[in-house]
Amino acid sequence: MHSPPYPGVQDTADQGTNTPAHGLHKIARIEALPAILQKIIFTAILIWLFNVLFVGIHEMGHALAAICCGAKVCSLYVSLSGFNGATTYTLLTGSIESSTVMLGGILLTVTGTIVLYYLKMELALYVVGLRTIESLNNYNPGSDMTTLLQCIGPWSYLISIGLTCLLTLCMWYMLYEKRLKTYSPKNSAPEI
Repeated sequence: MHSPPYPGVQDTADQGTNTPAHGLHKIARIEALPAILQKIIFTAILIWLFNVLFVGIHEMGHALAAICCGAKVCSLYVSLSGFNGATTYTLLTGSIESSTVMLGGILLTVTGTIVLYYLKMELALYVVGLRTIESLNNYNPGSDMTTLLQCIGPWSYLISIGLTCLLTLCMWYMLYEKRLKTYSPKNSAPEI
């Protein structure tokens, strides 16, 4: 080891990682780990709750549309996983009433998305918006969307998908634009 260049001045080149300051950084990182894990767990629980909220709103939309079309709602089911739900109602005779009941879920979730936007609940808006788009694309044999597509035709189905996607993307853009305006360095600097 070489001697310091001046008496009383410590050479910092050979200190390594055993300095007290480096030890404090390690302690700070270890103490921050529970806070980070707590935020991750809290966010995961919120996403799960918003998924359950989405399914509840979606199925409530089916039930309200069935009641408006003159059917009697027998049961409404929302799973705790947040991915399944079902509404059982009495048989409707017309195809217009049937398609209206199936569109009721999407209409209420789009309305819920608009309400979440005005309440400025960003995480809920992302989850509900993505689930709304996903429920529109839920096109598999035996699903409600297959029946809806047969009732209203492909053009109405594509228009409803396009409008919902456009609405959700516009709201995300407005939130992102607002965040940029709020946190820009120009707004945070004091004026002279």
